Amino acid sequence: MLPKIVALCGHKQVGKDTIGSILEKAYGYTPIKFASPLKKSIQELFGFSQEQVDGSGKELKDPRYGCTPRTIMQFFGTEIMQTKLQDVMPGCGRDFFVKRLIESISPDKRYVITDLRFKHEAEGLRRAFPSMKGLPVGSPEPGAKELPHPMGSLKKIGNLVTFLKKNPGPYVVTAKLDGNAALLQHDNSGCTRLYSRGDGTRGFEITGMLETVVAPIPKLNSALNVRGELVSKIPDSRSLIAGAMHSSDLTGKLKPGDVHFVAFQVLSQGNNDQDQELRFLNECGFLTPGAERLPTINHNKLETLYNRWKDEYPSDGVVILDVGTGVKMAYKSFEPEELKQTTVTSVTWRCSKDGALKPTVHFDPVIIGNATIQKATGYNYKWIKTMSIGKGAVILIERSGGVIPKISRVLTPVPPDRPSEAHQVKGSDAWSLDSAECSMFAVLLNFCKTLKVRGIGPGIVKKMVANGIGVDEVLNGKGDFVKDCTKDCEKIREAFYQAGTVDLAVASNAFGKGFSRLKLQKVVDKFGADAFLSIPTISSKYDELLGQKTATTFLSGLVKFIKWRSQLQSVPTTVQ
Repeated sequence: MLPKIVALCGHKQVGKDTIGSILEKAYGYTPIKFASPLKKSIQELFGFSQEQVDGSGKELKDPRYGCTPRTIMQFFGTEIMQTKLQDVMPGCGRDFFVKRLIESISPDKRYVITDLRFKHEAEGLRRAFPSMKGLPVGSPEPGAKELPHPMGSLKKIGNLVTFLKKNPGPYVVTAKLDGNAALLQHDNSGCTRLYSRGDGTRGFEITGMLETVVAPIPKLNSALNVRGELVSKIPDSRSLIAGAMHSSDLTGKLKPGDVHFVAFQVLSQGNNDQDQELRFLNECGFLTPGAERLPTINHNKLETLYNRWKDEYPSDGVVILDVGTGVKMAYKSFEPEELKQTTVTSVTWRCSKDGALKPTVHFDPVIIGNATIQKATGYNYKWIKTMSIGKGAVILIERSGGVIPKISRVLTPVPPDRPSEAHQVKGSDAWSLDSAECSMFAVLLNFCKTLKVRGIGPGIVKKMVANGIGVDEVLNGKGDFVKDCTKDCEKIREAFYQAGTVDLAVASNAFGKGFSRLKLQKVVDKFGADAFLSIPTISSKYDELLGQKTATTFLSGLVKFIKWRSQLQSVPTTVQ
């Protein structure tokens, strides 16, 4: 039996509306949104078109207001309707839009909600429809392993007063480290391993970092699973450490001892007394975060502790444990999101593996947090043109999620930059008309990254392409005859032999732009790896799994992939 309500939650532009449309056409669901009343009001107030509130136009700056419709909708929906309005109309409540949506639901229809964003929205739906259940979906990352112990994430405190009423103390307050979560495992055989957190149940083994960049950790005498953060005081350490977790080449980025493992929880003991845990970790010789036990707390006390601890290790808040209830949550309401003004120095265009020219915006360096930022993505040709970004433009920069540089606004627009090479504009992108060499570089680099070829980066790929070596030349052995490229070609072929079907399908580029690993993995999960070895006669099964349009694209790519594989039946390991 189909559920009455389906509510979709996820990052922007991941396909929530697309899924809603599929449920509407295939199963008769009625799409509804929490934001529909707001969007209708905004559309009327500001004279926006339907495309500007519901389509791709919401991401484009409106020259009348100097910002995007999305920015206006976020301001009115979050700042005004969920916060400020309650000061004037206390009876309105933060769940105003939740109540409006629930009131519109008819008992004889099925609905798909495509814009579930906030915790109180989910809670409101669960109260109205108690049988609703959450279902996380996605595909496990290739190479990830099941962690020795689950690593859950902390919930954040929205309203401190409400939290304190429910959790009267006493409290243990610790610094919330702004690093990269990791699990240190020491087993009975004396072996020590390090894992990244991943999704909390599956992560990557990063033990190699213990031998390269992580400062020495204490020797342990018994089996232990310790949770901590990898932190460093060097600028932009969080991004560098994240890169090191997935890279075998750390040269020039991090030096031995630059990174410290700061421990704060013993996962294998099941002990809720954090005071005792931290003392135990200190006695073992681990570094631990700042901590203090307090009978009562308030915002000012917490801010004092945060300011005291943030210079010891990078921190972005505090963690509060109520000793009585055992509730542990994060509190981060100390510093506003930082925006920095700067001036664009240039826009560079990189040819993708598909031939699209992708812009990167370079600007005068700014420091946000402890990171020096000098460039950010320009997304595509249309975005650069619409935002009027070129040399001399004055822009505001922020760090999305505290990590990724992002252009927030354009304060002083200029004539937009354009690619210098011959191109044609199609859709949102500019496409290279002279893309042979740059596409050869992008395809080979993508091939090496997808197959995780150790020690092969942009510099080596550039050298190989300059010598006329692309993917085909590597795999058929012709590249081996070029001086200084033989060992690199052998490395790539070794990775080719060890690769799984999905990795090879992605690396081949046969399926083209927009056909993700997730879609290819679905085919393997449903039909097995043999689905990639011959052209099937049961294309209707692919229609059912992927949708008719996507299935047609898949079958077209499959023809190219099989042809590509057939040409590589005798790939050499070495050339004599």
